[in-house]
Amino acid sequence: MLGESPEAGGRRRIACLLVPDLPLHAALRVESELRGAPLAIADGPGARARLLAVSPEARAQGVEAGATLPQARASCPGIELRVASPGLERSARETLLDLGLSLAPRAELAGRDAGPFVAEGAVYVDADGSAALHGRESGFASVLAARAERAGLPGVVAIASTRALARLAARQLAYVPRPSRPPRREAGGASRVEEAPQPERAEASIRILPVGRELEQLGPLPIDLLDPDDRTAQALTRFGIHRIRDLLRLPRRDLAARLGPELLALVARARGEAIEPPIAMPRATQLEEELDLEAPIDRLEPLAFVLRGLTSRLVERLTLRGLGCEALDWT
Repeated sequence: MLGESPEAGGRRRIACLLVPDLPLHAALRVESELRGAPLAIADGPGARARLLAVSPEARAQGVEAGATLPQARASCPGIELRVASPGLERSARETLLDLGLSLAPRAELAGRDAGPFVAEGAVYVDADGSAALHGRESGFASVLAARAERAGLPGVVAIASTRALARLAARQLAYVPRPSRPPRREAGGASRVEEAPQPERAEASIRILPVGRELEQLGPLPIDLLDPDDRTAQALTRFGIHRIRDLLRLPRRDLAARLGPELLALVARARGEAIEPPIAMPRATQLEEELDLEAPIDRLEPLAFVLRGLTSRLVERLTLRGLGCEALDWT
């Protein structure tokens, strides 16, 4: 973990809690008996479906994200396969918001990406004044990471002056230490994140970017962590631009004339200059938990088991938010 400056220099501070394999942990929140087993989450049920996320146990047996279901079974005959559930993932994402609001009055969910980071979930948390409450910003980040771990959504936490810089630093923690090489672009513009064993969590799950040194710290990172569109990524590769520092050294006006306005937006994110409104205080206090059933339930005992699981997860989220329950509706 990098050192941090005691003063934030008057700039706002934002924490990003990022969970790299959200569909995996969304499933494990419901099927806790699968913890420790080789497990993979696919984007569909057919043979051509691709794996979105795999557990460390499956990864240790040669199963990688992006593989097909037959490839996964060939590498690990005993693997447990599940199809990604929009309902479970939605509940898991909302739990990330609850985690942020357990430590600050302002938090918001990050938008979902559709490229190589499709499996990640993230929440931005207002970290202004966190050093006064927790001793140092690293204390705030440690508490947020620990609460996420207890909630079944283990991830990484980075603090910076903007959402874009905080998420970029969080992606470095989540992806760069794990693979032998960073996320890469395949032929035809497709992107994928190379998988490798999970890093040790104790020191590798938190990063604080000191004010005034953020670009210095993030400059060596690969361009792919900014998630450029395929056209921009291919063009930058042709120019020999692979690192953020290489991008920031080039004249923006000349490059924008050749590559289009998308490049200017990419540079603004890399510099932390993109226009970002302040994090708003959420007003909705209605919490929802969903569960997909494989077959109809026609007996009270299995129904009670399902209802207990839904209720317990709701109670955990209410506790995080410090809320009471005025009414409980079942559908």
